[in-house]
Amino acid sequence: MERLDLDQIGEVLLGYGMQAVVCIVGAVLLALSARARPLPHLRWWFWSWLALLAYLVTAALALSGVGFMRLPASDWRRVVLSVAALVAGLLQPTLVAIGAAESAAGRPLADATRRRLLLAAVVVGALIALGTIWLPLGLRSWTRLGSRYLAAGVLFLGAAWLLWRCRRRTGSRAPTVLAVASMCYGLGQLHAFAWNTVREFGPAPASHLVLTFPYYLGYGDVLLQVFLGLGMMTWHLEAERERAERALADLARSQEGLRQAQKMEVVGRLAGGVAHDFNNLMTVMYGATDELARLHEVGPGQEHVRDLEDALQRAKGLTTQLLAFSRKQVSRVVDVDLGAVVRDNETLLQRLLGSDIALRLDVAEGDLPASADPNQVAQVLMNLVVNARDAMPNGGTLAVRATAVELDAAAANALQAPAGAYARIDVRDTGVGMSDEVKTHLFEPFFTTKPVGQGTGLGLSTVYGIVRVAGGGVGVESAVGGGTTVSIFWPRRAVDASRPAAASCSDAGRAGRARILAVEDDPQIRDLMLRVLTRLGHDVTTAGDGAEALLRLRGGVSFDLLVTDVVMPGMDGGELIAAVRASFPRLRVLAISGYVGDLASRGLPADVGWLQKPFTAAQLAQATAAAIG
Repeated sequence: MERLDLDQIGEVLLGYGMQAVVCIVGAVLLALSARARPLPHLRWWFWSWLALLAYLVTAALALSGVGFMRLPASDWRRVVLSVAALVAGLLQPTLVAIGAAESAAGRPLADATRRRLLLAAVVVGALIALGTIWLPLGLRSWTRLGSRYLAAGVLFLGAAWLLWRCRRRTGSRAPTVLAVASMCYGLGQLHAFAWNTVREFGPAPASHLVLTFPYYLGYGDVLLQVFLGLGMMTWHLEAERERAERALADLARSQEGLRQAQKMEVVGRLAGGVAHDFNNLMTVMYGATDELARLHEVGPGQEHVRDLEDALQRAKGLTTQLLAFSRKQVSRVVDVDLGAVVRDNETLLQRLLGSDIALRLDVAEGDLPASADPNQVAQVLMNLVVNARDAMPNGGTLAVRATAVELDAAAANALQAPAGAYARIDVRDTGVGMSDEVKTHLFEPFFTTKPVGQGTGLGLSTVYGIVRVAGGGVGVESAVGGGTTVSIFWPRRAVDASRPAAASCSDAGRAGRARILAVEDDPQIRDLMLRVLTRLGHDVTTAGDGAEALLRLRGGVSFDLLVTDVVMPGMDGGELIAAVRASFPRLRVLAISGYVGDLASRGLPADVGWLQKPFTAAQLAQATAAAIG
């Protein structure tokens, strides 16, 4: 019959009970505090506590069966308890090692790796427990306890090393606490293994005094479990603090973004309104300039007329940028070849650069089909070229390259655009470059590094807005003294044969005499339209608003074309066109405005002609001829 010292059993059971209480309290506290957002690596420490609790309970029951119930070694109840105790005893350090490895790596281990480690602990524990049933009591105890002590010692020391390494990466004090407690626990387990070995195989009873291991020192494990719990709770609380700080920072950024968006919305509305009114004024100035050009076709006044035309073109570019910034720029999307658009604007770009900057054009062979407004693409090129010119005050080289590219998911995400086929237009200069600080504000409206009076700060923000609305992206590479490359990624699309191409300027004036009703609330623009269209041979009737236009239409006179402004007080152009389509479905319509949203937001039919303000007399003649057909 096996005999054990009941006093020793009582000491062991008391130590086990105290550790079990710590395990229960610690596991419950960690589970309650981390139930909302548990840290992935701390869950393994939580499960290790439960495994240790299972080990303590089953080991205590096994000891009670031996010491108090006097169950034989082959009794099935004792066998089951022994297998469960050893499996739980090996699972505990294995779970700790997994948690430490994930903490050090900063990411979870592979599921297959975790499964293999846990399965190995279960299989080894079961085999050892079952294989030692028929061994003598001393050898059996040494084998079972020794395997537990040795595995726990090695794995806890490995965990301590991993935790010590990750303390710098995390910047937390918790890994240090866990590392020290794990090291002490691992050394204690190896000490227990050595003491157990010397006691079992030593030559004399006094030979193990050097490795004294009284059972009451097992209470030190209770203290170590407390330190492990403190380390885990500290880590969790620090992680929660970091989460709260990140959440507050995200909230502050969101609030700042909302304030910025609201501010930009107000500025955008103001910019759109100013641009709209300015377009009306420039339309009148265009008309007056056309009259002056007609009167001074030869003579000294011709040069002054050209100066006026150039100034109006620059003013039109400014209003175009304001409208694009406020997202009210007129957009006439057609199927185009972006490479051809780049080549067609070569002369204009060289004129913008001047004589001291060389322009190099490299357009890929073959088409770069896309759905785009050619005017907007030209605006993007001009804005980029003007910025590049200003970055090369002493001259240099500007290279414009257009190629077809395919963006994968990673490259597309970096541009905040969908993956797919793009036409890439690179504008590369040899200028002064820019710093990282400047690059962070590059596309902000009204941000400029130019001296006061030399820049509006709308050039690159306009480029960004046009490209983003088209579904593309913008990339920038620059270094101080190393030049700048701005890359435009415009989505490539198959050409839609059913979509009508843009009207050619050569179509102007092909139509014969027509009866036209011109509707415009601005009297100066109304008079300009009357003069231009009458000079072209048309019979023109004018109206100041939509209600007056309807009266004239219902007055018995048959009209061939309705030319109407869209934004008017009272009955606006959209309402007028809807009423005309209901009563005069065959009457052709030409809409005039500077707002991009007028076609869609006001429900204008797709077949309505469109003329953007400001316009010249030639553009009005061309649009009228195209509308009449």
